[in-house]
Amino acid sequence: MTAEAAARVGVEVRMPNALRVLVAVVVGAATVAVVESLRQAVGRLPDHAWPLLVLLTLAVAAHLLPLRVRFATHQVLHLWDEITLVLGLGLIPLPWLVMVTWLGGLAALAASRNGVVKSLYNASSATLGTLVAGAVFYSLDGRYGAAAPQVIPLVAASIVFSLFDDVVVSAAVAGSRRLRLVAVLRDGFFVHHVMCLTNGAVALGFLFVAQAQPAALLSVPLILVALHWVQATGLRVSKERDAWQQLDKATRALNQLNRRSVVETAIISGCELFRSDAVEVLLEQDGAQRLVSGTISGVSPYASDNVRPRRVVTRPLEASDVRIGELRLCFAGAVRLSERESWALSTFSHGLTAALLNAQLYEEMQEHAALKAHEAEHDPLTGLANRTVLTERGEQMVADATKAHRVAALLLVDLDHFKQVNDTLGHEAGDQLLREVAHRLTGGVRTSDVVVRLGGDEFALLLPDLATVEDAATIAGNVLVALAEPMSIDGLELPIEASIGVACAPADAGTVRDLLRCADMAMYQAKGAPLSVRRYRRQDELVNVDRLTMVSELHAALDQDQLVLHFQPKIDLNSGRAVGAEALARWRRPNHGLVSASDFVPVLEQSSMVHGFALHVLDQALSAAATWGAGPQAPTVAVNLSARNLLDRNLPGDVATALDRHHFPPARLILEITETVMMSELDVVDDVLGALRQLGVQLSVDDFGTGFSSLTFLSRVHVDEVKIDRSFVSAMLVSPGDAAIVRAVLELGRNFGLRVVAEGVEVRDQQEHLSELGCESAQGFYLAPPMAAADVAQLFAPEPVPAATRTRRDGRIPSTLAR
Repeated sequence: MTAEAAARVGVEVRMPNALRVLVAVVVGAATVAVVESLRQAVGRLPDHAWPLLVLLTLAVAAHLLPLRVRFATHQVLHLWDEITLVLGLGLIPLPWLVMVTWLGGLAALAASRNGVVKSLYNASSATLGTLVAGAVFYSLDGRYGAAAPQVIPLVAASIVFSLFDDVVVSAAVAGSRRLRLVAVLRDGFFVHHVMCLTNGAVALGFLFVAQAQPAALLSVPLILVALHWVQATGLRVSKERDAWQQLDKATRALNQLNRRSVVETAIISGCELFRSDAVEVLLEQDGAQRLVSGTISGVSPYASDNVRPRRVVTRPLEASDVRIGELRLCFAGAVRLSERESWALSTFSHGLTAALLNAQLYEEMQEHAALKAHEAEHDPLTGLANRTVLTERGEQMVADATKAHRVAALLLVDLDHFKQVNDTLGHEAGDQLLREVAHRLTGGVRTSDVVVRLGGDEFALLLPDLATVEDAATIAGNVLVALAEPMSIDGLELPIEASIGVACAPADAGTVRDLLRCADMAMYQAKGAPLSVRRYRRQDELVNVDRLTMVSELHAALDQDQLVLHFQPKIDLNSGRAVGAEALARWRRPNHGLVSASDFVPVLEQSSMVHGFALHVLDQALSAAATWGAGPQAPTVAVNLSARNLLDRNLPGDVATALDRHHFPPARLILEITETVMMSELDVVDDVLGALRQLGVQLSVDDFGTGFSSLTFLSRVHVDEVKIDRSFVSAMLVSPGDAAIVRAVLELGRNFGLRVVAEGVEVRDQQEHLSELGCESAQGFYLAPPMAAADVAQLFAPEPVPAATRTRRDGRIPSTLAR
């Protein structure tokens, strides 16, 4: 079996010089072989003429009934020459077999589309292969006309013939397209040689039959036609299966969160899937176009003019009539896609469109998140770092100073008489003064120092890596000097006076929080000092009794059942019905009244009680929710989990015990986790979340959009619900950026099949806007405030909902839920 060079390489009239030489050598050598074979055959006639006729028929049929397999712009034609070869070596002398092979190739010329040069090259390649294979056959003691087939010499001859012809044809392919010979040989190598072995085995069977009953050879053409049909069908089915599996793999590989990565993957996958020489992706956005091109080796310009496309197959990249670009398959020669390939290309282009849209959505969310992150860490008026940065950088500063046995300091700067400037000259003048103070502070410190605006007229300076505590006092004095020079505000020369408190680590405190507390006490002492600078002294500290006693009181609170739950309903914006509620902890603290969770949970989370507190809240929430009804439409109850809860591997077992104790369906329990918890990517967090999912409980992501890894952990951990942070909802009517984030999260929820709940709905306009955007559920004081367990239970009573509680025509949730 051989491969037709013409169909495979697409030889052109203007062929390269190296290919011209190759064709001339092969055709010339074959011509010499045929002439010599003819000379020898004249005096060496076979015993019977009919084997010649049968073999000539087979030689012609081998070229008329090929199995066609396309590789990019060329086709591999798997022929049946091995059958002719094996039968010929056993039935007729080698010179006659050489001429039969030559005549069979030329006889097929009339029915071939390949042209004279191509057909001559094919016939010459097969002729030379037959000559080489015959030499191998006779060198292994093969005998023409033997009583029994010479199996080993015939198998060896068949293998040599297949390898010789494959190399000769592949050399023509490489020469015509300027490719490496090894790369061309790799295309279809396995299929080609497996079918060669199959044909050789069939030919041996024919030869055995012919030895016993020569007339049986007359049936070989019919058997060949049947075998052709079987192999063609098997090859087609196998190739179809492999092609669809490869398409599935390629489309799944497109699911990435970066558009550049999506495009690069599309280029490589497109070249592999459709065997194109190059792939181009044209991206269109906001009227601008960007073309990215590459080959199977990666994204890069075309290596040479030889690869530059002459034929381009295109598919638009569009969704919902919105065009985002175009996919182009580039081929160096003419090519026609099959029906299956056209379907595959359409499927691939749709997958690429979806991947690009999702990646674009993710990048937009990242940009908004980065902007929010910058805003979260910087003061909008002065551009200085804020308290968040003070905490993060300060902790590192203290740790480094302790480890290196150096000194780190925190300076707290408070402007004196700033209120009078605001009251007299107005807030614009006050803002101008604050910006000038920020400029002077940043201009007078080292690059390693951090200047922070805490709010109002308070600033802080983090001073790492000082030699002594006296250095901090010296820098504080320099700050006072820098601020002392009057500044011009609205034409007035205003003096700036400030008080500075100084605290050092590790001498005064071991944490940035304690440093800030110490510097604050020193700053207030500095207001009465002559130099307006005061170093922290322990005797000046007033003990914060409330904070010290809160931990011990919380222990008693858990034992004495002082912790109670309120529930904030979750409202379906379409029907106005409450579909669930979120559990909110409250503390009936003796002599203090009802204390909100935000006032005591931070203290509690630093203690050993955090696990017991979480289980206590879960138990009370399940106990209350168990009375809200049953069935598929029964309301859900949501319970918040802290970061420390997710580090506890016993949590899933404790949740399962609580569910069993209250006979509560797991699907009605929603465990809310904050997005920042997932940024750690700790194995224990993944294990705990996976175990909770196996219980059947639902997972919800609270404050979604405020972190940096939203889509990363959504692709890592399966969740059921995301909650839009209240900061975006409250500002979406006035801030285009926040409105875009709300829309993006809703679209993301639809794409991922997640429920989306908006938090912090405080006014009617917010509710109406969310409804217009397609948001189904929301929480907020406008819809329903937090309420006691008994009150929220009435919302889920089995009685029909009164007409007064249904959504009004003006779009507002009824007053029975609103307030």
